[in-house]
Amino acid sequence: MQRKINDEMRLATVSQTAPTQAPILARADGSRKAWRSRGAAAGVIALALGLTACGGGSDDPAAPPAAVEEPAPVPPPVAVEEPAPVPPPVAVDPTPAGFVKTVDIFSAANDDVGDKFTKDARTIVYDKVHDRYYELVTAAAPLIYTDAKAAAVTAGGALASPSDVAKMTFVKQAFGAGALPGGTGVTASGSNGAWIGLEQTGTTSPTDTWTFLDGKPLAADSTLWNVVQSQPDDAGASVESGLENYGALFYGMTDAETDVGMIYDAGMEPPNSNPTHLQPMYLIEYLTKDAIK
Repeated sequence: MQRKINDEMRLATVSQTAPTQAPILARADGSRKAWRSRGAAAGVIALALGLTACGGGSDDPAAPPAAVEEPAPVPPPVAVEEPAPVPPPVAVDPTPAGFVKTVDIFSAANDDVGDKFTKDARTIVYDKVHDRYYELVTAAAPLIYTDAKAAAVTAGGALASPSDVAKMTFVKQAFGAGALPGGTGVTASGSNGAWIGLEQTGTTSPTDTWTFLDGKPLAADSTLWNVVQSQPDDAGASVESGLENYGALFYGMTDAETDVGMIYDAGMEPPNSNPTHLQPMYLIEYLTKDAIK
């Protein structure tokens, strides 16, 4: 088409002076304008198609708005079940069956450390710190150690094991000089104490291998020994004689709570002639109030 138009234009130029060529020139000019008009229209159409393929222009009123993706709905928070309130622990009454509380036991610092219960002629004391009970029993007649040990088991407990300073301090607070033999200015005789659960198995010296019935050892340099009276001394022997292989409890040399050197070694079974083989009292330890018979 372009070539035809050009040919017509050259022909018109060559023959422009000839009147007979005017129609040809006019026709060529019209063809050129028509071609240009068609070309412009084709460009507009192509531009429109391109914009459509790209999603349209922002100035195109007919272009649909871009789709906005809606956010996923947020689920409601899961309800957290509140834990049920924990009720306060129920206070357990430490009173043994059939006994009546008489007094509180206080330390020298005025701390309430225990209770005292009575039933007829019996007295039981309760150690709040260690949660156990003690009973100091006066026998009808002085007992050898093994008899006292058996009597404690029959009562529901065992011979006491005051195996550390805290336990021994409580025993002194609970019974005092009025119950335990000895006290301020009084020297224990060695045969007026109370049996406790302490036994010697060593054979080399008076201090060799002492063990409480609760399994705890008693060292030779323990403050629980009455070192003022040179205990343990195995009846004054410098080597192990086998005469005093059990522990007995005396009040101590002073009223001070810190004076817990209350243990003596005491004698073995008859027929040996050692006078410390008999003691008039024994101290029972109960682990629960239900064990007390």
